[in-house]
Amino acid sequence: MTKKRKGTTPLTHYLVSWPLIGGHVHGYVMTAERTDVMRVLEVMIEAAEKRKIPPSLVPVALITPLDDGWQLVREIISANGGSGPAAQWTKAKDFHYTVFFMAQDHPDNRRLLDLH
Repeated sequence: MTKKRKGTTPLTHYLVSWPLIGGHVHGYVMTAERTDVMRVLEVMIEAAEKRKIPPSLVPVALITPLDDGWQLVREIISANGGSGPAAQWTKAKDFHYTVFFMAQDHPDNRRLLDLH
């Protein structure tokens, strides 16, 4: 969803997903600049590499601008122990991202993938 904030550029919310063996690394991005999304994807891939989690056999990034779906993404992040980002979401003026890993069989993994 694009939200206009007084005196700032509108923020667009994105869900970014990178398939891994056994799950996904997901990113929730709020940004005024579309190019930020690719930088977050790089952070996600590097985080998986640091943890020595290989990409799936077909490593295709899914990047989706979210309309109402951003609320579900925030709900999932918060429900899975992500209390820190919630405080940052309200303060973000031009950019924020949250990166998190999820096992393939986690029920919320399917809910996220359904948003793409």
